[in-house]
Amino acid sequence: HSDFINISLNAATKETHEFINRGSRWNIVLRNLQRLNYARDDLKTNLRIYGHMTIIRQNLMEISMFIERFQDFGFDTIEFGVDFRVPFYLKLHPKKKRIIRININEALEKCKDNSLVDTLRLQKLGIA
Repeated sequence: HSDFINISLNAATKETHEFINRGSRWNIVLRNLQRLNYARDDLKTNLRIYGHMTIIRQNLMEISMFIERFQDFGFDTIEFGVDFRVPFYLKLHPKKKRIIRININEALEKCKDNSLVDTLRLQKLGIA
């Protein structure tokens, strides 16, 4: 009887997801998200499916793709968490940070409804 469910994907590609979430299988997770959406639609519930991406060094370059693809994955809205080492990493790599920021801002501009993307942590990192 929950109003929402929160699912961590932590990547926008199979390779990165399976590297970060050791033992998880991308295709199974996406199939289960699809099944969850079908069940919600069949039962006509108001369940909200939140996607979560914990940002770590290995998935920094996929944040923009996660934003672009979150609805294709089956999420209604997305949010981000941050590993404590990421701010230090970004400070050491300003060129990479600038590229990530540009890519994220372009992805947000393409997004039909920016209110579906919680950018608070991205803003705190200086990448949105």
